Amino acid sequence: AVIGRDGNIYGLPDESGTVLIINPHTKEVDVVDVKQGRWGRKKKGSYRGGVLAADGMIYFIPHNSEQVLRFDPTDRTATSVGKKFHGEGKWCGGVLGKDGCVYGIPSNASRILRFDPTTQIASLVGDDLKIGRRKWAGGAVDSNGIIYGVPYDAKQILRFDPVTKETSLIGFTYDGDWKWSGGVIGGDDNIYCIPTSAEQVLRLDTSTLKTTLVGDKYEGDCKWRGGAKGKDGIIYGVPYDKYERVLQ
Repeated sequence: AVIGRDGNIYGLPDESGTVLIINPHTKEVDVVDVKQGRWGRKKKGSYRGGVLAADGMIYFIPHNSEQVLRFDPTDRTATSVGKKFHGEGKWCGGVLGKDGCVYGIPSNASRILRFDPTTQIASLVGDDLKIGRRKWAGGAVDSNGIIYGVPYDAKQILRFDPVTKETSLIGFTYDGDWKWSGGVIGGDDNIYCIPTSAEQVLRLDTSTLKTTLVGDKYEGDCKWRGGAKGKDGIIYGVPYDKYERVLQ
């Protein structure tokens, strides 16, 4: 979900082909049809993540869809924009870079997606990360503008410098699938990765590029997916699948 300039919460379109709109002040809930082209077979996993850009538009990251989806919260219209990219499960989650561009975190795709809201041009940047399934899921940006991808099936954190275009894998290696999903920048400028099937939170020290497992252990699969930092400075993990407890 993405918080718009108007303070509303926007849920990304998945199988339904609609954007969910929640007004936290009035408690009103609405949906807007944003189906693009041949949506007939219900494109499950069409988009994974969204980013509010400086132009006030929300850009949804293509997962199984071929293009970025631009949503205008003002008139509630949606348009597919940028170059088409084929394949399934391409990117999972996105972040806003300090350059104003939207970056998609590679899941099955071999490179990072870069979308420039000013030119409406989509391109691939960074090194070829090879073909692989469900590599990273979600990301975060530190105070220096460095982008990090959260290891889902990949064994290490992805690090990308938008200025130099340098791509690298950092931190210790961690085995297993569906490990973490979604990253949040803490008040200490460290990155905290939300455990999905991993037992603990993964913390990246952005100054040393070292990773550690922190907090209590929680057993089970599909526990949380994505998170956010509250006004109290605490990071909260969103319950996933049938898990009923919020991570704090």
